[in-house]
Amino acid sequence: MKILITESQFKKILQEELGISDEIAKKTNEFFDILKKDISENMEIFEKEKFFSSYNGYLKYDLLGINVGISYKVINYYTKEYYDKFGVEAEGWSSFDKRYCVIGLFIPCVSGTIIKTEVMDTIQHEFEHIYQQYLIGGNFPDSSVYSKVITNMSDNNDFISKVAKLVYGCTKNEQDGYINGMYAYVMALPEVFTYDNLKKTPCYKIYNEIVDIYNELSDNENFEKELKKYNLTKNLILKNINNFGRKIARTYAKIQKDKIIKQGFRF
Repeated sequence: MKILITESQFKKILQEELGISDEIAKKTNEFFDILKKDISENMEIFEKEKFFSSYNGYLKYDLLGINVGISYKVINYYTKEYYDKFGVEAEGWSSFDKRYCVIGLFIPCVSGTIIKTEVMDTIQHEFEHIYQQYLIGGNFPDSSVYSKVITNMSDNNDFISKVAKLVYGCTKNEQDGYINGMYAYVMALPEVFTYDNLKKTPCYKIYNEIVDIYNELSDNENFEKELKKYNLTKNLILKNINNFGRKIARTYAKIQKDKIIKQGFRF
C-alpha cells in the first residue's frame, strides 16, 4: 500500500493550517530575552520626563537566516498608575527586503519591567510577517491593496475607515500575524489559560471588531460598492471572517496543549 503522506509532512501541513510556527515562537522568546537585556543595560541613560523615561535602541537579529534590523522605542512609566492613565499599548511594523529586513517596535514598561504579554504578541506578529515573505521570496501578493487599506483606515469618513478596517482584518497575512501574536501573548502569561485571557489579546479584539463592522454595514447599499475597491465581495469577506474564527479556535486548542506540555499547567 502506497503511503500518500508521511508523518513529518502531516505535521508540517498541520502547523501551516494552524498558522503557528514553533520555530517563530522559539525565536520570539529568544529575541525577547535579548531585548530585555539590552533595555536593562541602558536603563541608566533613559531620558527622564515627568511621568516616564524613554530610550531609543537598535538591535541586529538573525531570524532563521534572515538579517533583521530592529529599532525600538521604550517608554518606561514610573508607576502602574501612570501607565494606566497615560500608557500606550505595544505596537510594531515591519518591512521586508531580500537583503535586509527592518522591524520597528514600541515597548511599554512599568518601573523597568516590560509589559511582556503585549510585547511578545507584537514581536511574534512581526516575525511572522517577515518569515512568510521570506518563504514566498518577496512582498505579500496583496501589498498594493494593503497600502490603500492602511490609508483608508485613517479616512475622516467613518464608513470608508470602517470598511478599510474590515478588509485589513480579513487579509490572510494580518490574520496569521495576529494568530501568532495571540499565541505569544497567552503563552507569556504565567498562569492557566482561560477564555478570558484570550479575550484580552489584540487578535481577539480585531476579530470581534471586524465581526461587529460586518454586522453593522452588511445591509448598507454602498457596502458592496466600497468592497469592490479592494477586489472583494460580501461573500469573500464573510468567508475570511469565518476562516479567522476557525484559526482562533484551532490556536486555542494548541495553546491548551502547549500550556500543559511546555509550562506544566493543568486544566
